[in-house]
Amino acid sequence: MSEEITKPWERQERESAEAFSAFRCYRDIPTNRSYAKVADKEGKSQQLIERWGAKYNWQERIRQYDNALDREYFEQSKHDIREMRKRHKSTINALMNKLIPNINTIQPGDISKQDTYKFAVMLMQADRLAHGDTVAMSGALELNSTVKVDNDPTEGIRALLLSPEATAAAARILELAGSSKDDSGRNS
Repeated sequence: MSEEITKPWERQERESAEAFSAFRCYRDIPTNRSYAKVADKEGKSQQLIERWGAKYNWQERIRQYDNALDREYFEQSKHDIREMRKRHKSTINALMNKLIPNINTIQPGDISKQDTYKFAVMLMQADRLAHGDTVAMSGALELNSTVKVDNDPTEGIRALLLSPEATAAAARILELAGSSKDDSGRNS
């Protein structure tokens, strides 16, 4: 039977319950840890806290604890980014599946074909980003001469999100795409 290894931030062998309580207090201080804060919170002298800190190697244990938290945070962040990309891919695919086949069904005056093209380019940029491509699509993009985007795919997405014109154009494209007829003559 294998022995369970005690983690550095857990109670150590021969560490008293009082000393571990003080260490836990020290460990759980979110920022600017100090023995003085622990002494105040635990109602002990600072000298006693300093002795326990030296005897039970608090600094190294805290370093290992912080590193373990950082690793956990990093792994959770990687997972969250993967999930976000999946959501973005799904949304982008849905938008592109509606937009691309229906570009030619947009009637004059509904929205300019230039704005439709620009929105499609922004969707493609967003698609590339959602797939992890960090290479910017070349060229400059302008939305009705009010928002200029040069060689940075994230700027196109920001422009879409922040520009009332672009947002209205996107909404109109989706409205038109949603109300267009499919090949069988039915509304899609």
